[in-house]
Amino acid sequence: SSANSLCVNNVVTFSNNSTGTISGYNWNFGVGATPPSANTSGPHNVTYSNAGTKNIQLIITDGTAFDTISKSITVNSIPLVNAGDNDTICSG
Repeated sequence: SSANSLCVNNVVTFSNNSTGTISGYNWNFGVGATPPSANTSGPHNVTYSNAGTKNIQLIITDGTAFDTISKSITVNSIPLVNAGDNDTICSG
């Protein structure tokens, strides 16, 4: 992924760095993700609609065997800051 921490509705990019002959990809981007899953190598641009720790999983297959890669990222809520203009800031 391109980040370990981001804010709600910010884009994070997930890329496959696997090598070898791969015949299938099964991504699960976690709860609140858009898109929630994918079945191509990528890269995939994903946003999250809610805060929390998100568990991302990629299962790759070569036709006879498979390998699973799991990572997690933190999605932060966007606080409203009242500095006269109701601006938003991202702590991620």
